[in-house]
Amino acid sequence: MKRLFFLILVICACARTSPRTSLTPWDGRHRLPAESEPARNDGDTVAYITAVEFPEGHDWRKGGDGEQCLLTLFAGQRRVLSVEAGRSGGPQPDPDRNHIIDKHLYSDYFDSGQTVVARDGEELLRFEGRELFKGMALTEDGLWTLGESLGGSGFTLRLNGKDMFARAFGSIVGGYEYTVRDYGALALMGGVPEFAYTSAEGILFRVSDCEAVEQPLSAPAVKVFDAAFIDGSMWTAGLSGQGNILVYCDGVVKTGFDTSRATAVYGVSLIHSGDNLYVKARFSLPDGQRTYIWDLRGRPVYVSGSDVCPYMAGNEIVVFATEENEYATAIPLQAPGDRLLGNSCALWKDGHSWAAVTPSDDLMFPYLLKDGRRLAIMINGYLTSLEVYP
Repeated sequence: MKRLFFLILVICACARTSPRTSLTPWDGRHRLPAESEPARNDGDTVAYITAVEFPEGHDWRKGGDGEQCLLTLFAGQRRVLSVEAGRSGGPQPDPDRNHIIDKHLYSDYFDSGQTVVARDGEELLRFEGRELFKGMALTEDGLWTLGESLGGSGFTLRLNGKDMFARAFGSIVGGYEYTVRDYGALALMGGVPEFAYTSAEGILFRVSDCEAVEQPLSAPAVKVFDAAFIDGSMWTAGLSGQGNILVYCDGVVKTGFDTSRATAVYGVSLIHSGDNLYVKARFSLPDGQRTYIWDLRGRPVYVSGSDVCPYMAGNEIVVFATEENEYATAIPLQAPGDRLLGNSCALWKDGHSWAAVTPSDDLMFPYLLKDGRRLAIMINGYLTSLEVYP
């Protein structure tokens, strides 16, 4: 134990006294030569991480100078590519606008009134108008995107940038839910895109293979929060006029949850994990905020007063935090104040926990946390998302 403690002290001391060095020339865009990319065998498990990286000596924690940054993709501790970010008309460091899909970095941004999607820093497609994506998925046909118009109303489902289904008015139901990984509000059922939307009049529609069908509800909802597509059925979660959460299957109420005491309901999500469907809700009570996850029998399987995102696989729930939670397994971070900068910075897969952590200490490197073991990601910057393959 004494030897182990001494070794930890030495490692920490080195991390604090050794200057950070950028592993990539500061030339805007840089890709490692093929012989330098990490060797991976089929069946190997590799964590892919996105990071926002700054020049050596720049204090990104104080903000400002956001133009001089790189979006970097790592495979484990090895750099795969870096792309210049932050400048007008190019990729942005916003975590919600960068996604790891099939081991590639997909970024969306605006340029002269157009929406652009880039893969690994190279422009893939562009189209007129500015859209914020609520879902994105890659199939054999290409890249599907589901985006809402920015600064206006309406939405469009596109394949490789081409309009496949659009409405001038209405709102997409749902979005990204990181308690379990998904395609956002866009679902793929046998390769067929599905999603739900509400019209300007509040009528719920189901869209399957670019065809819309009205979905009447057996009990009215003042707002429909989320939709899940399971075994051919569409499950939805909405809020009644009395302030209670209702769960429907193909428009018929199956269960409900009494949240009438809540002063505000911020979001409701349906979580399909294993063979089970759960309901996750964030709301405010007079004494503070709450996050609940219930099963369809009405039993709470997770309760918290913090905004820490829980992650689920099957019936297992994990949180990455310093505080204990009686409903979940708590994976401790290195130090108080260490953070996951975005809900997509962690996942629970095949019995293993993964997290991309940004430290509170500005002398420590960000790190990949697998089952509680740390691997340093040696950059001056922070980590924004994580995916694990296969």
